[in-house]
Formats: sequence, C-alpha cells, structure tokens
Amino acid sequence: MKAGKEASATQIPVDENRFVLPDIPRVAQSRINVANVTHDNGKVRGFKYAMGKHGINATIPNKSRFVITNDEVKMLLQRSDIVNKPVYNPIQIGGKVEVDKFVRQVGVDKIIGIDQSGRKTSILTIITDKKGNLINTFPGKL
Repeated sequence: MKAGKEASATQIPVDENRFVLPDIPRVAQSRINVANVTHDNGKVRGFKYAMGKHGINATIPNKSRFVITNDEVKMLLQRSDIVNKPVYNPIQIGGKVEVDKFVRQVGVDKIIGIDQSGRKTSILTIITDKKGNLINTFPGKL
C-alpha cells in the first residue's frame, strides 16, 4: 500500500438472528460523533468510556483491547469509508429489537486489537445512538 493511501473498510457480514436493518436509520447512518458524551439508560457513555474499557492502556479484565492509540481509534471512527457502512439495530435475548442503538461492524486494513477471546483482530465494532453519538467502540465482533 502506498504511503498516505488507506485501504477501504469492508462490511462484516452480520448474523440475521442478532441484527436487523433499521426502518429509518436517519442521522445514525451519516455520522459517528466522538465529541459528545452519550447517556445510555442513565449511564455515561462515549469515547472516554470506550477507551477506559477497551483502550490500549485499559486494565479491565476479560474485555477486548485496542493495540492502537486512542488517537488512532478516533481517526478510524471519522473515516468516511467506516462512517458510511450500514448500521443495524441489535436484537436482545428474547427477540426485542433495540431501536435506539445502531451497530456498525467493519474490517479495517490492519490489526487494531485483541478480541474478547484473545485473538488478534482487524474488526471494529461501533455502537451509536439514534443521533450518531458514540456509545461504545471496541475491537472484535459484538
């Protein structure tokens, strides 16, 4: 790959038993806002939260972990080829669709972390709210 040229992100096939296409994705499809703190069911979420759990310096056990810097993660979240990938609503156990959460799972051009099972991964999972505000992001699949 030439210097300064990024490979395009790839769409990861989704499990139809775990994800559905939203009826109207609206703003969630068009952006990933890392500047705002999101309140998910009364809990503080967002980039700082995600990096506290999954960042290169995070110390929480049994979590996937990035092996790239927080700034590199933030740059990935702003890449147009990642932002423009389809969003899906997750399906909870019991079949309830979470209509206020939107998930992207994309493959990037390099190893970005270690997934929850301890394997190197180039898959990035991004969870946003209906306005495109980041709730969580981590290496590996949801």
